[in-house]
Amino acid sequence: MFKVINKEGLEKIVDINTHIDFRQENFNQTQDFIHEDERNRNFYYNRKHLPIFSVTDRLIRKNQAYKSAFYMMESEFRHQDKSIYEFIFNIDYEASYMETKKFFTDLSFSYVSWRTIEQIAENPKIIYDLNKDAIKNINLTILPKCQTAMHKLFNYSEVVEKLFENAVKVVDNEKDLEYSIPYVVS
Repeated sequence: MFKVINKEGLEKIVDINTHIDFRQENFNQTQDFIHEDERNRNFYYNRKHLPIFSVTDRLIRKNQAYKSAFYMMESEFRHQDKSIYEFIFNIDYEASYMETKKFFTDLSFSYVSWRTIEQIAENPKIIYDLNKDAIKNINLTILPKCQTAMHKLFNYSEVVEKLFENAVKVVDNEKDLEYSIPYVVS
């Protein structure tokens, strides 16, 4: 079996062990995929280098890895004992070497986002004090136990509405998706 991805971000696992023809095992539409960034690289093993403090871009990558693993894990890893955490918690050796000469643990959340989500749960009005970038990072955060801001704040419809509004941009009175909010099963 092997994975392939096309320029629209449609990812497939193909079984080449069948003697007659190739058989598609699973597929996934990679969210927030930018073909220009990945054109001359291997999407799975040689992605474009991200600076350490590119928090939003790193969260987008974590969401791509989560979704790919979630939808494709069944066929790809059915004979292996792998956890979803292996795909979203790792060490970025390239960033470590390039900038700090130290190990850099790359997680799907930051303490700041985690704590902000907890504070919003205690006082929902805090959401109105946050800027667009902070809300975007909260939306893209996957906490331990594969929980998101939506899991933690679902009882506050006003907050959830604000989180979704942040993901939409309006251009010439037309609404369009600016980024994808991850759908995470926990």
